[in-house]
Amino acid sequence: MLREAGTKDISLLNKIGEQVKPNFKDLFALDTEINNENAIILVYEESKKILGFLYALDLIDNIDLLYIIVDKDAQNKQIGTKLMQYFITNYQKDKTITLEVSVDNTIALKLYQKFDFKEVNRRKGYYHGIDAYLLRRDKE
Repeated sequence: MLREAGTKDISLLNKIGEQVKPNFKDLFALDTEINNENAIILVYEESKKILGFLYALDLIDNIDLLYIIVDKDAQNKQIGTKLMQYFITNYQKDKTITLEVSVDNTIALKLYQKFDFKEVNRRKGYYHGIDAYLLRRDKE
């Protein structure tokens, strides 16, 4: 099931986020972001267990996709694809979506290419010496 996150989900989302970034909780402060009217935080759950989430900021004419994170024990089950499809269908509307991704994150790059994200810039050394792509998915 896909749904918007609530305050009761924050602790688990932070634990899943820490699988990618040990200081995720401090960097993204989901406990305050959950009340931000511009934040989009979606969760994917099965049997009442959250297996992944998507976090984005809805700005004036653009949505900045910050993270799609799937629990390490639930990867390779199309959860990221389901989150992205739901996100695009229900939130993109007449806005462009942008994101940054490390050039060596091949799994994420395949997901974004599947949804017609295009490279618009390359940021040299953006992730501790590793380049990042700035990707964009235009309005439909």
